[in-house]
Amino acid sequence: AAYGQPLRNAIGSSPFPDFMNRWTGAWLLLHGQAARLYDPSAQEALQRSIVGPQPGFGWFINPPYVAALYLPFAALPFLPAALLWTTLSLGALMQAARLARPFLPSLERGHWSTVLLVIGASPPAYELIGSGQDTALSLLIWVGGIRLALARRDAAAGVVFALGLYKPQLAFLPLLLFVCWGR
Repeated sequence: AAYGQPLRNAIGSSPFPDFMNRWTGAWLLLHGQAARLYDPSAQEALQRSIVGPQPGFGWFINPPYVAALYLPFAALPFLPAALLWTTLSLGALMQAARLARPFLPSLERGHWSTVLLVIGASPPAYELIGSGQDTALSLLIWVGGIRLALARRDAAAGVVFALGLYKPQLAFLPLLLFVCWGR
């Protein structure tokens, strides 16, 4: 591996597998290999050069514009990029929690910290951070979009929801939300 020893986490798996597949797509794009963006052999070779031999690899299967979104991270070596992504994900989670707080006005201030602690200690939170998922970004987009939509700032809400198109399978949900509201 590029780091001398295969890059592994405490249990012997390659770290940040979800982030790795997006970083891989961005790396190929950044290094002039856009034609190989969906080439499994190119993806596997790149990932093996970072984490060493493994029983599979994370395929980049997202739309090409997702690779463009991750270009700043591909300009960095994998591990620093993954740590930066993790830091930004934690920030996105904190901002989403701050934006979501008004949705629960009857929850006393002291209990809000307990709610955040329970959420932070949950298996989905571990998965989000440990595998480098982009769920924190999705959550921030959704909470921000819903806040804007509830304030009847539909154009701004639409722009924020459009940022979520990096997960095209969720693109219909904001439309459904506005249809249900009759807007």
